[in-house]
Amino acid sequence: MTECILNEGWEIVADPENADIIVINTCSFIQDAYKESAETITEMRRLKEEGQCKGIVVSGCLPQRYSTTVHTRFPFVDAFLGPDHIMEITNVIKNIMDGQRNIILAGETPSKIFEPSGKRRVVFSQGAYAYLKIAEGCNHFCSFCTIPSIRGRYRSRSIASIVREAENLLSAGFRELNLISQDTFSFGYDTGETITDLLRALSKLGNEFWIRLLYGYPCGLTEELLNVIAESDKICRYFDIPIQHASEKILKLMNRSHTVPFVKNMTERIRKILPNAVIRTTCITGFPGETNKDFEELHKYIIENQFDHLGVFVFSPEKDTKADSLPNRVTREEAEKRREILMLTQHDIMEKKHTSLVGKTDTLLVDSIEEGKRGRIKGRTMRFAPEIDGMVYIKKTNSAIKRGSFVPIIYTKLVDYDMEAEVFYEGRK
Repeated sequence: MTECILNEGWEIVADPENADIIVINTCSFIQDAYKESAETITEMRRLKEEGQCKGIVVSGCLPQRYSTTVHTRFPFVDAFLGPDHIMEITNVIKNIMDGQRNIILAGETPSKIFEPSGKRRVVFSQGAYAYLKIAEGCNHFCSFCTIPSIRGRYRSRSIASIVREAENLLSAGFRELNLISQDTFSFGYDTGETITDLLRALSKLGNEFWIRLLYGYPCGLTEELLNVIAESDKICRYFDIPIQHASEKILKLMNRSHTVPFVKNMTERIRKILPNAVIRTTCITGFPGETNKDFEELHKYIIENQFDHLGVFVFSPEKDTKADSLPNRVTREEAEKRREILMLTQHDIMEKKHTSLVGKTDTLLVDSIEEGKRGRIKGRTMRFAPEIDGMVYIKKTNSAIKRGSFVPIIYTKLVDYDMEAEVFYEGRK
């Protein structure tokens, strides 16, 4: 989308106060995401009424999910674009500037896959990392999830186009490529290619950089994938694999029965080939039908598997999903209580794991450098994914260290979910 806007001679501004057209890209697969999107849209209304803004465009999931009612909900918005129409943004902007309103391009099931055509991609990352989308849509029809209906079936990009985009990002100075889709492990199922083919192709690129896989389903974690990761020094030994639950009964109610055998021994399979792998997962508490026994099974699973990072979400009933009509609802209060138990357990696990890092060496990728003589350097090691895990801080001691630098460090201290470290010099005692 930004590529199209720039190619038409428009300028991207950092402050919406200075914008002629405000484009809001939204998420709405759960109610919390919808509320956040709605709040942002409403905030921008003031700029249209009181500032220089001449039009507001809302794109992405929200107009796709609520295509028949979206203009009634937000009558001050000038245009709504679903996922398949984002590349029409420049025509929409021209139409708004010419006085056209009430533009709605959304509703049909998304089926397109967009391949960036040039180097003019705008990355809004605050660090040395960039997200690289490798596919669209999802074929996993989990009973609690609206994504397949909003984003359509799974559609893979070509390896050639992903490699081109990766080369452009590396040329622009980014040193961590985070591969994302609704299920990265399923990449290429529809094109005859595989995620291992993609990883091998990306690993051949020059420069020092990292590749990080985010959001994979347990059933896609093959031995071949583990071996390809083990063979490359560019692929992070980091796995982000949502289990959602450990109870077979609940997984079946979630329409994730196909993941049951893979969830049971997931961490064991990973650590057998990659003993020092970092594993993140997410799960849901309060799913309809979750009894105390089911929750205890999940709690026990978390304790036994000792995840490095864990996200826990309270079940969100979503209209038009199977889970919304399931009986035996768990109260919000009980679901929150169960979430708190898991998070407290995980905090203890995390604290022990991170404390054990003190005195060990690692490599830091610098994301930013604070100004001033006492400014700190902020970055991450392979253990920490951007925006969801902790950070690593070191003192600013070397002017040669820039954003995107790889720095040898030694961990010195745990501070909440973050780590402090020092630059490590060979021969240091």
